Amino acid sequence: MSSPPPAPQWPVPPPTGMPPASPYPPGTYDPMRQMAQEAGARTRGASNLLAAGAVLHALAIPIGLALFKVLVERVAGRSVSWGEIFSALEQTGFLALIIAGIVVQAAFAGIAVVGAFLMRTGRTQVAIPMLVVGIIGVIFSFAVFGGIVGAIGGGLVAAGGAKGRPRPPVPYMYPPTYGPPPFRPGP
Repeated sequence: MSSPPPAPQWPVPPPTGMPPASPYPPGTYDPMRQMAQEAGARTRGASNLLAAGAVLHALAIPIGLALFKVLVERVAGRSVSWGEIFSALEQTGFLALIIAGIVVQAAFAGIAVVGAFLMRTGRTQVAIPMLVVGIIGVIFSFAVFGGIVGAIGGGLVAAGGAKGRPRPPVPYMYPPTYGPPPFRPGP
């Protein structure tokens, strides 16, 4: 006796009544998603520039004071204490200018930190004010207090503001026309 023949094997799964799946992967290009990703990358880069500018504005205070002390010691030809420096600045009337410079550099750093935080959260409306604050920071650093370090910090803040500006919307494009206009017989 022979064994019964094996059950027929389907070469493919039996039909299910559903249309067959496409052998191609789904399309991955989504222009809206790409625009959102590019905007996110721009705001992250702008936020990083603002944070770096804030650090340099904060560093401009101790570096500016240390360089000022070195300059005073070179002119005096001896070691000078901070008390002597501030006493001499008070007698000449420049102490208020130095203190104002320190406070303004700290304010620039604080404004840049707030701008970096807001830019990171997607609020691009702060970009233009950060651009203006950066330009004022560069001018103030060279004119009053902060020197090259504060000016570089102001430049980074201005660059962060410029990079974080929102882009204008894409203009509406009319659909293309296919063929000549319709024929309209005249009277």
